[in-house]
Amino acid sequence: MKKPLKKIITTLLAATMCFSVAACSPAVPDGGEEENVDITRTQLYVYNFNGGFGTEWLKAAKTRFEAKHAEDVLEEGRKGVQIIIKANKDSNNGDTFWNNIPKAREEVYFVEGADYYKLVGNGTMLDITEAVTNPLSEYGETESVKDKMSAEQQAYYGVKNGESATYYAVPHYAGYWGIIYNKDLFDRQGYYFADDQSLFEAGNQLALRFVQSSLDNTRKSAGPDGKYDTDDDGLPTTYEEFFLLCDYIKEKKDVAIQWRGVSYSDYVQTIANTFAVDYEGKDQWMLNYEFGDGNAKQANTLGKVVNGAFVRDANPTTITTGNGYELARQEGKWHAVEIMSKICAPSYNDYHNANAYNNSYSHLDAQSDFLYGGVDGKTTAAAMLFDGVWWQMEAASTFSDMVKRYGDGYSEQNRNFALMPLPKANAEKLAESRAEGAKNQTMYDAQYSLAFVKSNVADYKKELAVDFIRFVNSRESLVEYTTITNTTKALNYSLTVEEKAKLSNFGRSVISLQEKSDIVYPYSTNAKYQNNVSQFRPSRLYRTSATTKEYAPSTFHEETSVTAEAYFNGMATYLKDLWPSLN
Repeated sequence: MKKPLKKIITTLLAATMCFSVAACSPAVPDGGEEENVDITRTQLYVYNFNGGFGTEWLKAAKTRFEAKHAEDVLEEGRKGVQIIIKANKDSNNGDTFWNNIPKAREEVYFVEGADYYKLVGNGTMLDITEAVTNPLSEYGETESVKDKMSAEQQAYYGVKNGESATYYAVPHYAGYWGIIYNKDLFDRQGYYFADDQSLFEAGNQLALRFVQSSLDNTRKSAGPDGKYDTDDDGLPTTYEEFFLLCDYIKEKKDVAIQWRGVSYSDYVQTIANTFAVDYEGKDQWMLNYEFGDGNAKQANTLGKVVNGAFVRDANPTTITTGNGYELARQEGKWHAVEIMSKICAPSYNDYHNANAYNNSYSHLDAQSDFLYGGVDGKTTAAAMLFDGVWWQMEAASTFSDMVKRYGDGYSEQNRNFALMPLPKANAEKLAESRAEGAKNQTMYDAQYSLAFVKSNVADYKKELAVDFIRFVNSRESLVEYTTITNTTKALNYSLTVEEKAKLSNFGRSVISLQEKSDIVYPYSTNAKYQNNVSQFRPSRLYRTSATTKEYAPSTFHEETSVTAEAYFNGMATYLKDLWPSLN
């Protein structure tokens, strides 16, 4: 970045005003803390959505960025740069937050749940094309930020203007949902499928499906990847095995599935949708956002449920924008509905924690119980947690409290949790995932997270603000982000063995699974999608004419007369009726 000297008429007046208010001004609280404005430096104001991924990564970047620009002079009488962070969840407040950006103090934004093309249309974001497309040479890199994006991300963020593309934002964090399992508990209780199933076949006892040291049956199955002596040995390979595992955990008096209250049923619904995405695979699932995208494509897994069984259409259906509603009939979505009906029905209450349907029970409560389970002498041990990959960051205070009570063995670094590879629907799907050259899983980033500079940032700060976007996407910053959060940014980069060693056990499992997976970013340039973004998010994909409930988990827990079959077939009716109103 250049180091321009800008003469600002108001500088002296601003300084005078600052001194008149107790020598310096308090910044907007950063997570409850106040940072004073240093009038000897130029301020860059940064907003961060302070959700599960937290703000520690940004504080670390702030320290290094300020050091990098310590000698910059952007205003007369001031030298250096001060990053002032506003960290909260205001962006959850709907259009009010987004509409107020032009008059807000913040200049650089890291947000989730953003409607990118709406913000582009409103003129909210600064054109940062050069910053995105030019190599990060000042950081010793030959790649640009664009080079670190997937082809789908480049197409989406590069707004077409004839033959050229204009970038107004870049991807931020990767927000995968999934099943976190307690490896320490799995090891202690033997919650791994045995390689030799002959004992079960002879004795027909559920326990005999699993490793039993007393029977000298301790070799684990090859697991989802079909290879022995890898991290997934003994884990469930199919949906059938997943529920057998739940049955076994229940039999041993532990909690199979820990998750937060029904008022937040998007948790279980989004995770069930993760199963659907994995079933369909990247190309078929992207039809839900592209609708052929001007080039009609075939949906290969459409059908209906008859007498509790999915019956696939005899022939594939060619999908266009005009008939995109047909995608409500994807087989992967049927399996998601089936999973939700089984997990959430009262008859399966023994699968999950006792407070799962307590409206006052939060995701933080679920995380705390997951960590304290089997440790504090009163909380039942839980084998699996339904949550996002950010859960360890959200549970930081619980980890800290447990270290104080029980020692360093209970720290984030030392406890052994992992992201479970998703089991497959059946043997056929399992074989496909194990085929030579195939990806083991399709992962789904559901957070719609991005970073941008607002368009009306002061001219003398534009270069600084844009440089901050480049800075946080340099390799050093990406690795730092991953080390702090034990998750990844939504960009292509890799960590060395030494860098991975700095992560928690859980963080390494996220990296490992991501390296073996296709990634779905749920957006496209299709006009139908862009005009109706909210309609295609996981919480809205499973609406049905079969119930008045907005969420499938609520339906299956409260309206027990609604079958999975009726629910799924009703999804097709609902979306077909809705489709004409989507412009």
